[in-house]
Amino acid sequence: MPMVAPLELGICVADLDLMVAFYTGVLDCTEMDAATLPAIRTRPIGLASGDVSIVWLQTHWGERIKLLQPHVRPETPEVPAHLCATAGVAYLTFCVDDLHDVAARAIRDGAAPLTENLVTDNGTGTWIAFFRDPEGNVIELVERADLAAYRPDLS
Repeated sequence: MPMVAPLELGICVADLDLMVAFYTGVLDCTEMDAATLPAIRTRPIGLASGDVSIVWLQTHWGERIKLLQPHVRPETPEVPAHLCATAGVAYLTFCVDDLHDVAARAIRDGAAPLTENLVTDNGTGTWIAFFRDPEGNVIELVERADLAAYRPDLS
């Protein structure tokens, strides 16, 4: 069945205010809405055992990131040595215009770089940097010299 709206991704967080500030301040997401779902709604769908506060963020392209803070503080997962060492979502990718600027803002706002040189050029005019956001979720920042060659559907 075809999708009828852009992709949405949910990220469970411990500090909703911190994470909203990071994704809006560093990655230019826009806060679209906020709500608290009561346990009577979260339990039947397996979301949480209690209330969950949610903030919906939206990228410039229309994708949404739902930041979910459960009433009971979530556990911090173990960090694998390599991103592909465990199955599941490995990271979120954000294509940016000025990787050096966005990387500096990310570090300023609590992200931890995972790449040795912070920003690397793989020889193709593509610059990549991996970070852990303030709560440990992995984000990839990519600047491409020729975005149209990578994604002709965006031109």
